[in-house]
Amino acid sequence: MRDADRSPVCVSRAFTIAIVKRPFFGRPSASVPFFNIDGGCMFKVFVGRDEKRELTFDRPAKFRALAERLRAES
Repeated sequence: MRDADRSPVCVSRAFTIAIVKRPFFGRPSASVPFFNIDGGCMFKVFVGRDEKRELTFDRPAKFRALAERLRAES
């Protein structure tokens, strides 16, 4: 069975990921978008927020650690 037959995300077309930190409506935002071989964004995973709409306490530190680890590996 092909990836496309089982999932809306065709894993075989995945090419690269990015680590993105930028403001969104004046508040910090962080995500990991997954791009396909054509350069289109397949989906994004966002850092969560709490009830005050702040980035979840431990998530930014884990996000930065992931970014540093990936940078060191490339």
